[in-house]
Amino acid sequence: MNSPKHAGIASAVATFARITVRAAPLRVVTTMLLEPIAGALGALVGLWLKLLSDAAVLGSGREAAAAAALLAGTFALERTLTAVGLRIRLGAQERVAFALEKHLATALGDTATLDPLETPEYLDRLDLLRRGRDYYWYSLSALVQGGRELVRLAGMLILLATIDPWLTALLVLGVPILVAARFNRRIREDAEESVSEDRRLSENIIGVAGTPAGASEIRVAALAPVLDGLLTAGGLRTEQRLVAAEKRAAAHQLLGGMMIAAGYSAAILLACILAVRGDATPGDVLLVLTLAGGMAGNLRSVSTWTSELTGVVRFLQRYCSVVDLAGAHDRGGDTPVPPRVNDGIALEGISYSYPGGNSHALQDVTFHLPAGTVVAIVGDNGAGKSTLIKQLCRLYNPSWGRVCLDGEDLMRFDVREWRMNISAAFQDVARIEVTLRESVGVGDLAHADDEAWIRRALDRAGAADLEGVLPDGLEAQLGATWDGVELSTGQWQKVALARAMMRDDPLLLVLDEPTSSLDPEAEIALFERFASIAQDRRSRGGITLLVSHRFSTVQAAELIVVLSVGRLVGVGTHVELMQGCELYRNMYEVHARSYR
Repeated sequence: MNSPKHAGIASAVATFARITVRAAPLRVVTTMLLEPIAGALGALVGLWLKLLSDAAVLGSGREAAAAAALLAGTFALERTLTAVGLRIRLGAQERVAFALEKHLATALGDTATLDPLETPEYLDRLDLLRRGRDYYWYSLSALVQGGRELVRLAGMLILLATIDPWLTALLVLGVPILVAARFNRRIREDAEESVSEDRRLSENIIGVAGTPAGASEIRVAALAPVLDGLLTAGGLRTEQRLVAAEKRAAAHQLLGGMMIAAGYSAAILLACILAVRGDATPGDVLLVLTLAGGMAGNLRSVSTWTSELTGVVRFLQRYCSVVDLAGAHDRGGDTPVPPRVNDGIALEGISYSYPGGNSHALQDVTFHLPAGTVVAIVGDNGAGKSTLIKQLCRLYNPSWGRVCLDGEDLMRFDVREWRMNISAAFQDVARIEVTLRESVGVGDLAHADDEAWIRRALDRAGAADLEGVLPDGLEAQLGATWDGVELSTGQWQKVALARAMMRDDPLLLVLDEPTSSLDPEAEIALFERFASIAQDRRSRGGITLLVSHRFSTVQAAELIVVLSVGRLVGVGTHVELMQGCELYRNMYEVHARSYR
């Protein structure tokens, strides 16, 4: 898979606008109207000051009172609109931030395959999104405040032009700081991206050290100095790159600030010269002093906004690239998934390489899984067993070859519909830390609130005892993270198995070493239970696929598939393989000797 690229600016902004308007349409429209109006009123304050000053010099009390009233009214209205706009904007920001996070989570959860999560560049981008969570909240604010500052700047320029057109040159002198702001943001963003891998490494090390299992190994193996060295080296690289970026940014900012200071001084000097020559009133001089000073601050605000806007746009581009890539993989066609398996599932010349990998995890694998059978897959570690079953679940798409259900390529089925017709429990179980009822119930959302259905799933998984041993039974909170009950590895596997048993009659049931943490007797009892359930599922032709290293359970399967280094080396019953597959016979005899 190619490295993820940044989405186009137009596409990123369009996506943000769509999500924003859907999240809080009235609030967003209101704040986008109020903020620019407040900005225009801010510029008018300088005009009322000019009129008040000139009226005072001429001794015109009526005009001075009118100007004072306009000044007070404008200032009060500007403050009121700012305060009201801020409250509305804060509410909109919360909704927009939640909508953005929800949209991203939905896209990641609906990714057609696991390929993106095997790509370092994609993981780096995800890491940057997590670190840039403030942008979820700040994106709308940056855009709205930018509009306000631009309107205020335009109002100031118009007022300055009425005194002397040359005063509008202040805007030209502010260009360097605006350009510097954009470059500075890019410099900082690039630096952040360059240290993302080191930061992920540090987080991984700290995460491992913070778990009981990881902490135990670190102490027993005396790994603390090694980990300290890795963290120190990564920290130094991160510090050097970020400090270098900040130095470059500071130099650009200093140059821009000097240009603005020079322009401010020149504007005041020009106003004084005009006043001495009689071409400007005292009010004009006050207006220039007010607006030039205000413009210096305004240009700095616009500079900051430009910098933030660049960061927001980069964030939105990165956000859209992650979302787009999550949905970029082929989801299949619109052929309906059949209601039953008549012939079986055939793998035809399947080969697969992981993203960025130079070798095949599977190579030219061809065999047939008959409808209604219990099939076991065996092989040494790294043989390709888990990769193979993930092909069947369409978590990976074949690099070459195809997987067919009753002669129909799985790629012709919509991936969501196919997965609604299968069920699986994997060795690396998901520890869903909610209540026991919820953690099991999500295995079949149609029956997630049916306690009788959930209890049946627990019973099928040999986990009916969990309800009795856990406080609060089905309502027991799982996981110490939430002040709940911490389960053993074997108990978590039972919960995952129960989740897999929630679907009543899947076309394919995959059990990828889901009992590896149980003792042999418990595993044998469970697999006997699974075999009995498989017999009941024959009416739909459902296939049960087992992966296990324990041959006491494997030999009970109706068909056994033997893999070695990604290649198929044997298919048959236990008796057939003992006679015709040397690798299987050797593996079985080694296993048998270990038990004798």
